[in-house]
Amino acid sequence: MLTMLTLPVARIRKICRLDPQVKGISKEALLSITKTAELFTYKLGQETFRMAEIQKRKKLVTQDVVDVTQWKEAFYFLKDDLLDLLKEQQQQQQQQHIQKQGHKGDAKEDSTTGGTSTSTSTST
Repeated sequence: MLTMLTLPVARIRKICRLDPQVKGISKEALLSITKTAELFTYKLGQETFRMAEIQKRKKLVTQDVVDVTQWKEAFYFLKDDLLDLLKEQQQQQQQQHIQKQGHKGDAKEDSTTGGTSTSTSTST
């Protein structure tokens, strides 16, 4: 009996077709790949949750996933890619922080003028 799949099969098909060596994919192969991806994701999620529990947290963070890839042999193949992803996220956060600081500086300049503009008018 085939269990329900939660990942969109059409999306998995598109991902499979990204490989130029894949000319076509049978329905059975597609369903097997989809189920395998779900099981893999489920197991990675479980292990990530355990990492957070070990650190006495209920909230999962990106570092938990990276830790799983460093400590669990089944996930070693993801380690380098996830470390690169983590570095990218940290760089983006730093850039956002810098941009926010820049906007705060603009707001400080506006506050020094009292937030009002002065204009001169002549009345006759």
